[in-house]
Amino acid sequence: MDTYALDKNGDGRPDLWISDFNGDGKIDGWMYDKNGDGRIDCWENDFNHDGKIDQRGFDKNHDGIADYWEIDMNGDGRIDQWAYDQNRDGRADLWTMDENGDGKIDTWGHDLNGDGRVDVWKRDMNGDGKVDAWGYDKDRD
Repeated sequence: MDTYALDKNGDGRPDLWISDFNGDGKIDGWMYDKNGDGRIDCWENDFNHDGKIDQRGFDKNHDGIADYWEIDMNGDGRIDQWAYDQNRDGRADLWTMDENGDGKIDTWGHDLNGDGRVDVWKRDMNGDGKVDAWGYDKDRD
């Protein structure tokens, strides 16, 4: 594995890391510290080395916790799951998932009060693009 670190803002600390995980000479991932505080603010990775991004994430408020991330779980080049941390506590508040890889969202969930539990959800269980099941936790416990 080769990793290169660059100091873009001249403060003596690395801000950008570029990695070749499998040694084929192609970039498989990178991380960037946009504001120079030592925390990663955005990244992308190609875990199966096919030249397509399998995972990316962003830390919008620079607190060291990802606020948005997306993942291609089956390596087909399409995003299968994405999540957004609305209240920036490190837990996904809104997320979707394509469970069977057909490019359609099968599962959706939303944590309305930020307690880490899904309060509203819906799911297409047979892959026809229509909601088959849904739920709402009225008392949010």
